[in-house]
Amino acid sequence: MFTQGVYYKFGRPVLVISLIRRLLAVLLIVIALVFIQAFISVGFIIGYIVLLLFIYAGAVILAALYDYIYHQFKLDEYAIVVRSGVLNRREVSIPYRQIQDVDMNTSYLEHIFGVSELFIMTSATEDRGADGKKEESSAVFPLISHDYAIELQRELMKRASIQQVAAAPVDTPATPSAPSAH
Repeated sequence: MFTQGVYYKFGRPVLVISLIRRLLAVLLIVIALVFIQAFISVGFIIGYIVLLLFIYAGAVILAALYDYIYHQFKLDEYAIVVRSGVLNRREVSIPYRQIQDVDMNTSYLEHIFGVSELFIMTSATEDRGADGKKEESSAVFPLISHDYAIELQRELMKRASIQQVAAAPVDTPATPSAPSAH
């Protein structure tokens, strides 16, 4: 499913649930203001507050789009790389050899929208990769498409197992010495 070296977004369902989570607070405030206006005559103040809430809702939508567009991951030959940001670009590289376990958590609401939370647990060491960048010791994907999470969990555990086997020292049996002729 994942092509090595290609960056992937966390999945479209992430955008939907991110918008819902962020806009829920705006919706609750608007409902409260409608009830307040129904009982108290403060129409002009409520109008300004509603205008500010629409501006805030626009900012929330832009923030959710930013999260969706500028948070990506890729699988390369030796590590998973998570990239985020526009102006202040940040890349975190987690070597497969350090991955101990990959856990997935899905709440009921996340299940409805087809997203999960993915935890990559690694050994506690941090070191520098071949490119000199710092390699992290763990990662959390707070929201990722459930299909991506399943596939990524399977792929990371497979690659971690291969890297650990390849890195293990090979014990060569001692060759018996030829008997000496005395």
